[in-house]
Amino acid sequence: MSRFVYLVLLLAIIAGRAEEALWEDNKLTPGQPFPGRVMAVESSWGGYRLVIESIGEGDKAYCIAQAWPGGQPHLNYKVIQKADLPVSSSTMIYLNPAIEVGRFSWSMGPWKIGEVFGDDDCLKKAVAMDPATANRQDEPIFSELMPGRIFSIPEEGPTDPVELKKIYDHYTGSKFADIAHELAKRVSEQLDLRGYIPEEKLAEPWTDSLQLTLSQAWRYQMDSVARKETYGEKFGTLMSVLEDPKVGQGRMYALAELHTRIYWGNQHGDKSLPPMEETLARLSAIALNKAEGTELRLALVPILYEYGDPNEYLDLAIELSSLEKKPHRMAEAFRLATPVTSADRLTKANRAKFLNHAFELLRRIDDKKSGTGYFLAGHIGNFVGVSPVRDGQGAFSPDQTLPEYRVDHGLTESFFQKSVDNAMEWWMNNWSQYQGDQGGGEEPASHPGAK
Repeated sequence: MSRFVYLVLLLAIIAGRAEEALWEDNKLTPGQPFPGRVMAVESSWGGYRLVIESIGEGDKAYCIAQAWPGGQPHLNYKVIQKADLPVSSSTMIYLNPAIEVGRFSWSMGPWKIGEVFGDDDCLKKAVAMDPATANRQDEPIFSELMPGRIFSIPEEGPTDPVELKKIYDHYTGSKFADIAHELAKRVSEQLDLRGYIPEEKLAEPWTDSLQLTLSQAWRYQMDSVARKETYGEKFGTLMSVLEDPKVGQGRMYALAELHTRIYWGNQHGDKSLPPMEETLARLSAIALNKAEGTELRLALVPILYEYGDPNEYLDLAIELSSLEKKPHRMAEAFRLATPVTSADRLTKANRAKFLNHAFELLRRIDDKKSGTGYFLAGHIGNFVGVSPVRDGQGAFSPDQTLPEYRVDHGLTESFFQKSVDNAMEWWMNNWSQYQGDQGGGEEPASHPGAK
């Protein structure tokens, strides 16, 4: 049986067993140590680390859930003390307010996690359910198929540390341009997605596995600070990897690194980067190519939208996000594709187009009770320049300190729904400014005088 068929078969079995028990009682799975709310999210190419705080009276408990959907799919829980909470960083994003697990969703990374994403929810790929599980940390999964092992796909390639060290030395000692395409492709095919890897293994990955050896070789080549390289030094090679269809999912690795270098290079005024016009032209060629995959094209849009002319890419953001099958996914894809930092650069007609489309999405996902449009409402509020009622809160959100929005574990559903209601009220009062020659759109169904 081929490795790919083996993966598909096992993931199908997992999905069938796991679907009914996920996201219940404010737990990712029954194995979560306690009902909780998500305080912070760290996304990576491997999956997600979620920092979870307990719900209920008394002292709070904390754990980290590590959901890894590919390569070696598994879900680990690790109970930690408050003093051991991860610090906020560019990758560890703390949420204010925290979100109950049952309401949580996130797609600011290569994976989507949350019940609203249906079959695209990476939690389904990360866990094989056992309702009796108390804590999945270090527990074998699918032992009937692979006795004594965490759920895994048979590894291709050498396992001997001597041979792995040769592979590591080859990729770290070679000129990046000579090995970039091959390394990116191999890393994407041999993802190491474990929740925790000891420091000594990270320092000597060849003593662990082929997956870790490859991923650490990539990290070594990408560490421009440690290597005292400019942001532009490997930019051209990374661009060629991105443009090479034969690299497969490795193109997403290249894109992530390119985005990082564009951002920090512009922040620091790094003159080694190629002209922005040249970079945007090459990225745009991929994004506009209908023969390319939607995932890659959609990942390019926010870069083009932010660093290029957003008026040229708004229609593309709408088109590609609308390819998602469910309204919740459309809304999330549109939100991520349209950074609000570019709002003031849209023409009057395109501002109208943006708002008509965004509010139509908000209307479609609003169930009038659970605040499912909270993030989109905040995105719209930032777009139109609504000031938060208190520092640190989202646009359109009510005062979270008011008693009617407080419960023992944080905020009520009515807080999130009120945020959506406030956004819809703003639209009721302002929608007429964005119709006709300024972008079109139909009258809201609840507007006075509507049919």
